[in-house]
Amino acid sequence: MPSVIPVDPRCTMAELITINPYHPDPRLILEASKKIEAGAIAVVPTDTVYALVCSLNRKHGVKRLHNLKGVTAEDT
Repeated sequence: MPSVIPVDPRCTMAELITINPYHPDPRLILEASKKIEAGAIAVVPTDTVYALVCSLNRKHGVKRLHNLKGVTAEDT
């Protein structure tokens, strides 16, 4: 159930979008994907850990992910 971090870097509140894995709502999936494409970062559960994801098409999102993880572009 992903949590999407807002695009505005000044905003500190996360938005929680809960998607039922057994009956996913296409509108919620579209909403989350639009936010990720706009540069948001999502927290997605996997089998063992939570993954931080962003769109590789948006440099802003990648930079925010690097900041969250405490790494620089040179470290990757």
